[in-house]
Amino acid sequence: MRHFLALIVLGILLASAANAAVGPKYAKGVLISLKHSKRARTVAWQSNTPLQTDDDVFDLSVQVGTDVYSGQYIPHDEGSTFPEDVWNEGDRLQVRVVKRDLFLKRPSGADLRMYISKHTTAAALPAAATPAPEAPTTPQK
Repeated sequence: MRHFLALIVLGILLASAANAAVGPKYAKGVLISLKHSKRARTVAWQSNTPLQTDDDVFDLSVQVGTDVYSGQYIPHDEGSTFPEDVWNEGDRLQVRVVKRDLFLKRPSGADLRMYISKHTTAAALPAAATPAPEAPTTPQK
């Protein structure tokens, strides 16, 4: 009886480990808009005078199927960067949605976490936004 119970527990552990090893599921999305701006943030007060610093703010909109997710990404430290030089409007991205967060897969493979401030529904992507199948290349003679 103990061996039977141990086999059941082992089976459950193996099944959960296999499920965890699969990793997060990503969907294909399109970057609709990308705007970079600066926002003043008060860091301290000195003699009724605010001491402010400018923070980078990135406003994004990503369409996944008929869903459009809009939000902001604010780098938490000066070492954090946003791949705005790599991403442009109309680019296809790998996206996953977890509750109120949108995760965009960076070119390096790491996730960029963004808070979703607005979720709307739009028409399906036009045919021009869907990638055309690649034509086979023929060798040159």
